[in-house]
Amino acid sequence: MTNKRERRFLPARELRVSNNSGQRVLTGYAAVFNSRSEDLGGFYEQIKPGAFARCLNASPDVVCLREHDPRLGVLGRTRSGTLRLKENQIGLRFEADLPNTTFAMDLEESINRGDLDACSFGFIAINDDWSRAADGSALRTLIDVNVFDVSVVAFPAYTATSAQMRGLMFPDGVPNLLSGSSGRNEADILLARVIGKRMNFGSPRDVSPEEERAKLLAAVLQRRKRVA
Repeated sequence: MTNKRERRFLPARELRVSNNSGQRVLTGYAAVFNSRSEDLGGFYEQIKPGAFARCLNASPDVVCLREHDPRLGVLGRTRSGTLRLKENQIGLRFEADLPNTTFAMDLEESINRGDLDACSFGFIAINDDWSRAADGSALRTLIDVNVFDVSVVAFPAYTATSAQMRGLMFPDGVPNLLSGSSGRNEADILLARVIGKRMNFGSPRDVSPEEERAKLLAAVLQRRKRVA
């Protein structure tokens, strides 16, 4: 668990605005289960079915936004009943009763034109798991998350910087995967995938990649001794 706010983007699934007895309703999926992400900067990600169940059962206060920016206007909110979230076999589905505002009408026009064709959700990971995929790549599985917003966005590309990746995978400077023998094996997997990238762990800029690799490996081995 990182306790850091994250956002993920995906091409829209069933994103549309319908008119129900005069009420314009925006519907779509903010997240889809068991769908592997794009490369997030050295690792991939998927969402396990049930990842939203605990959060939704707690009736969270979630907002529906455009581009994750509340300054543009709020499209719906669970607390007011204008946003409804449901987890089904596909993923996290949302329905938002759009307000009678110019902002919402402009959004509807952009969706109908195809200018806005992606969805996103903001979350905090409560429980996740790191493993190795069949192709040998590092794979993060989101098991339990807290959702704080769903959003309609223009670009569906997954985004993650090296710093974000390091914060997820190495919250204290070394892999946070060392609980038990399987965790130690996964540390080796991630070392092979990640430390080949040039990431700065407080080393001078003129330190070679080999020296950085040796430094990180030494830290991992030292932590193994502590948790063995």
